[in-house]
Amino acid sequence: EAAKLNARQRHVRQLSEAEERMRRRSQVWLIVAVAVLITAVPGQSQPQIARFELPADVTFPEGIAYDAKAGVVYTGSAATGNLVRLTLGSKQATTVAPAGSLMATEPFPALLGMKIDGAGRVWIAGGRTGQMVVVDSKSGKVLKKFEVPTPGASLINDVVIVGPSAYFTDSLTPTLWRVTVKGDQIGDLEPWLQFTGTPLEYTKPGANLNGIAATADGRHLIVVQMNKGLLFRIGVDDKQVAAIDIGGESVATGDGLVLD
Repeated sequence: EAAKLNARQRHVRQLSEAEERMRRRSQVWLIVAVAVLITAVPGQSQPQIARFELPADVTFPEGIAYDAKAGVVYTGSAATGNLVRLTLGSKQATTVAPAGSLMATEPFPALLGMKIDGAGRVWIAGGRTGQMVVVDSKSGKVLKKFEVPTPGASLINDVVIVGPSAYFTDSLTPTLWRVTVKGDQIGDLEPWLQFTGTPLEYTKPGANLNGIAATADGRHLIVVQMNKGLLFRIGVDDKQVAAIDIGGESVATGDGLVLD
């Protein structure tokens, strides 16, 4: 229990340090954790901050998924595994899946990055559990669950949806994982891209790939290597990996990504 508490305290300290770096780098927006939703207000130069209260048992909220059609966002607890729906209009919080119902919650952290697809399925990266889960956003029912071959060696950190496929980053193993949906059938987990021998070189110790986003045309993935502070572009069709020139700047500790 003491080791677990220390790990969580280190996690919080790292988040605080990252937030301080973000304030100093106004040109780079890196979403570290879900605490507030930023919304633009007409006629005002600065965005306003709206606060959404989470249930008390949703500790260490991390991932966030936005359903534009329904006007809701989803988030979850990296510690207890709850999945929660927040209605933007009323700011009401509803528990979709209770603690422990989606996946294992040890080792910490679990329930990290998440995205919702056009069919109302929430895809969730399972952190140090080495798991990924697909959940029905209305009922909270687990539609399918995956686990990497060596879960203890992986940290499944974030996910993006491109067409019929979901791509998951792994912070510890140099692999980009993919699951493809065909019709109503959710396919199997595949090690879609191995980074060994590419310009994206994993190093130890430390977390490598974290956040992932896709270009509007779905042709490229954008990933951040948080321990080196680098950004990379990956071709969906040809799997070519190329560094993005950010003028010598560093995006170290970069977490979630949103492509503007």
